[in-house]
Amino acid sequence: MVGQPCRFYGNPTDRLRGGEFKDAFRAHYIPAGLVRRKAREFAALKQGNRSVEEYCEEFNRLALYAPEQVDTPAKRKDRFLEGLSAELQDRLNLNMGGTFAEFVNNAIVAEDGYRRVIAERKRSASAMGPSNGPPQKFRMVYTTPSGQRYRSAPVPAPAVRPPQLAQQRPPHDTPSNQLVDKSLLIMK
Repeated sequence: MVGQPCRFYGNPTDRLRGGEFKDAFRAHYIPAGLVRRKAREFAALKQGNRSVEEYCEEFNRLALYAPEQVDTPAKRKDRFLEGLSAELQDRLNLNMGGTFAEFVNNAIVAEDGYRRVIAERKRSASAMGPSNGPPQKFRMVYTTPSGQRYRSAPVPAPAVRPPQLAQQRPPHDTPSNQLVDKSLLIMK
C-alpha cells in the first residue's frame, strides 16, 4: 500500500460507534425493501411442523431484520413464545424466567415431553384394537308377529289455534258443534 492511511480511511480522529457502523453498513449493503420483507416474515413466523431447534434458528436469523421487536430479553422471549405451537405455549406460559437460552432449553424439554405423550397415546390406541372411532349407536327396530319390520311414523303435533278462534269455535267432536236450528230451542 502506498500513501497515508487517512487518505484511504478518512480522518483517523473520526471514529464510528458500533451502532453507527452497523446502520451505515446495512444502509449500503442491505436494501431497505429486503429489510422490510424479512421483518414481515419475522412478525409472521410460527413454529408449524418444525422442531424447536429449527424454529429457534429461523427466529434468530430473521430477528436480525427486526431488532426493535427483540431489543429486550422480555420482548425476545414473548415473541419466541408467540410463534411456538399452542401445546408448547400452554406448557411454557408459567415458566418465563431466566435467560433466553434457558427459555429455549425449557421449550426443547417441553417439546420432547409432549412428543413422548403423543407417542404413548398412539401406542395405547393401537393396542386397544381397530375400533378407534366413536362408540357404535344402536337403533330400535320393531318386528311384527308376521316378521315384517317397521319404524313408527312420527306423530304430527296438534295445530295450535289463535285464542280468539279457539273461543269462537269449539272442537269438532263436541255436541255444541252439531247443526241445531236455533228456532227449535225453547228458552225457560
